[in-house]
Amino acid sequence: MAKAYTQNEFDMLMEKVEKVDIRVKNYLEEAGRDKWARIYAPVNRAWTMTSNIAESINSSFVEVIPSTEYVHTVIDQGWRFIVCIEKKNCSCKEFQMEEIPCPSA
Repeated sequence: MAKAYTQNEFDMLMEKVEKVDIRVKNYLEEAGRDKWARIYAPVNRAWTMTSNIAESINSSFVEVIPSTEYVHTVIDQGWRFIVCIEKKNCSCKEFQMEEIPCPSA
C-alpha cells in the first residue's frame, strides 16, 4: 500500500490490512499517510529505485499498439495502459510519480 500509484489500489490494500488487524490500520492512519504512502507524499519520491529481473522478463510478453507516434496502448497480462511518451505519463500513474519510465512505457 505504501507503493500504491492509484487511490483504488491504496484503498483495496488498506481494506486488506483492516481485515487482518484494525490496530495496524489505525496506527498507520495516526502516523499520517503523507509520511509513508506514495500517493499522499507531498513530493515525488523519484529517488526510490527497484530492480526486478521478473519485470524485465515479463516486459517481453507485452503487446503494444501505437495510436500515434507518441501515444500507445499497452496490454500487459490483461491490464490495459495508455502511455504518452511525449508528455511522460501513463494511466498506471507510475511514470508521473517516479519521474522515470514505468514498465509499460
